[in-house]
Amino acid sequence: MIRPVRVPSLGDLAFTSYVFPALTSYDESLSVFQRAVGGVPDLTLYEDLHALHAWLNAWRCRLPLSGREHALEEVRAWFELYRNSFPSAEVGLHQIDDAALASVAQIFADLANRPAGDDRKFGATATSKTLHALHPHVFLPWDRAIRAGFQCDGSGESYVRFLRHARGHLKAIERECRSHGVALDNLHRVLDQGGWTLVDLLNQYYWVTITRG
Repeated sequence: MIRPVRVPSLGDLAFTSYVFPALTSYDESLSVFQRAVGGVPDLTLYEDLHALHAWLNAWRCRLPLSGREHALEEVRAWFELYRNSFPSAEVGLHQIDDAALASVAQIFADLANRPAGDDRKFGATATSKTLHALHPHVFLPWDRAIRAGFQCDGSGESYVRFLRHARGHLKAIERECRSHGVALDNLHRVLDQGGWTLVDLLNQYYWVTITRG
């Protein structure tokens, strides 16, 4: 039986944010990608599409190089279809209501099921990381281990369930922050993680405790 993922304490987040850079260069790679695209990628641009593809493959998404141009056109079409459906850039995951989260299921499933080349689909991991690149304050990346930890099957509906769990964790963290006189939106600075979002802090916790185990 899979045990439920424990709600992180402030101490947990302090520890996992401290050890995360020593265990993986993911954050460094993300920073390089964000600098290359000027922060948030514009997936109507050829350069940003190619930067996204290279970054995803650097992090084990294994998108085929053959058929890449057609696959990137699929990503561009997906982005143009949904770009006005994403939450406001100023909104965080803990501020998103259920109705707004429910709409993410279709957005997620559409990209995950688009062709990526060699008869492969874009897939759940690459889709989550693409969403995270587009809106790092709301969308968490996940991998196979994290999906298993949250008992998710990789569908759009299961990604929404995952986000709801994460939102619940953020609200519990907010309550603990309040008891210590710390504003949730300032937590990343208190933990000396000034360049990262609250979603990044959760991703570090999930990766260290689940993926690395």
